[in-house]
Amino acid sequence: MAWGRREGNARGTEMMEFIYRQELMLINDPDPPTTHACTKEKGGKDQRLASSYRPNSLLQTIGKMLEKCMTLKMTYHLESTKSLNDRQHSFREGKSVDTAINELLSKIKSARRDGKHVLVLSIDIKGAFDNLLHRAILKSLGASAWPGNINKLPSLLQNRKVTLLTPRGRATKEQKQGCPQGSCSGPALWNLVANEILNQVWPDNVHIQAFANDFVLVIKADTNKSLVENTQSEITQFSSWCLENELAISTEKQIISYSVKW
Repeated sequence: MAWGRREGNARGTEMMEFIYRQELMLINDPDPPTTHACTKEKGGKDQRLASSYRPNSLLQTIGKMLEKCMTLKMTYHLESTKSLNDRQHSFREGKSVDTAINELLSKIKSARRDGKHVLVLSIDIKGAFDNLLHRAILKSLGASAWPGNINKLPSLLQNRKVTLLTPRGRATKEQKQGCPQGSCSGPALWNLVANEILNQVWPDNVHIQAFANDFVLVIKADTNKSLVENTQSEITQFSSWCLENELAISTEKQIISYSVKW
């Protein structure tokens, strides 16, 4: 945005604040602004694979402003109504890597003080932002009661297309998954979907938390046998959520730490 709010340009600031004050009533076009995309190569990846490229989202200036305003209002609504699970530590005011680490260490120390066997399982969702299904986002949006001024949120996912120039000409495909690189709404939409697994019912001896698409499970038990059984059960529960949303666990980044009881 050449004259946007971040640059401190008075014209951009005034327009942004005007759109925000209108409570998004300007969003009345059933066909939202077209999203253009170009691809950015991921460093060190095989250039022959499609997964080695990431689409960058290029919205028109007014479209970018509307998206930003909707995201701000959505975030305010979720935080003010305490709709987001407190164990999500990323992309949120007052949350950080430090708060995530402190909560994790607190749970581990508490379990060890109680004389329990403790297992810490770190799970990374592979290509989470690239593979996040739009239907999963719409499902999460539909599960919340939104104020009238942000009920146009689903329009963010309409008319999304990715176009590539290939040796055989231009190739265009409708985009049904992924929060594109450069999207200001992507982090908020991911938190909304990830909220589902954090809010699931977990046993009292299991703690789950997240930092973006990195999840941690802390499982405690009185015996080694119980710990193994509980861990298998919780992995099944987490995997079921991933399967439902067509998300894959990055096995190469999975870390398991085990501590015997004192």
